[in-house]
Formats: sequence, C-alpha cells, structure tokens
Amino acid sequence: MKKLIKKILKESEFDWIVETSYTEEEEFIIDLIDSCEKKSHNDGFSYKKGDEWYFYQDDERRKFYFDYDYVYEVLKSKFGLEEHEQVRLIENMLERHYNLKGYITIIYYVYVFQ
Repeated sequence: MKKLIKKILKESEFDWIVETSYTEEEEFIIDLIDSCEKKSHNDGFSYKKGDEWYFYQDDERRKFYFDYDYVYEVLKSKFGLEEHEQVRLIENMLERHYNLKGYITIIYYVYVFQ
C-alpha cells in the first residue's frame, strides 16, 4: 500500500514527497514478508510460500515468529547478522513499516506450527 501511495504521489508531481529510507537488510525483510501468502488464523496470521512457513504473527500473545531455515539462516549468511541483530531488525520493521508495536520476535523451527 505504501508503495502505491508513493507511486500516485510521484505521478502527481508533488515535490514535497518524503522518501522513507531503509537499509538493505530492512528492505530484504519487507520484501520477504510482502512476498509471502498471508493467511488468517484464530489467533493471528501465517506467512507462507507454498507449503513452507516463513513467519507467524500471534496477535493474542503479541509474538512474531520467524523460521530458522528460511529466515534466520538467510539473514545470517547474506548479511552476517547474529540472532539478537535479527530479532531487533524484525521488531523494528514490524513497528516502523507494519505498525505492529510491542511484538516479541522469536525464532522457531518449522515443526512448531505444523
């Protein structure tokens, strides 16, 4: 939605547009979350690609889980981020980009939600 608004404003030739700048790591997380299929559940949402879970948003407990194999390992190998850096990165993006304030971010293994 944010990208659509920026596009409309740019096409309208407003010169007062403020660009939100993100780091490469932040852009990666945003693109990864946005590229997943979001499915509603009783307590929140799952974010999947095909049959694979990437994230799980538990709105009742205000927790946001991310998968070890598909998220943790990629952030570690691609950006050299350790666990605490990944948790902080995802929590910041949840608050800043998705307006999900106060969620605790947790690494999970895929079998947790199957």
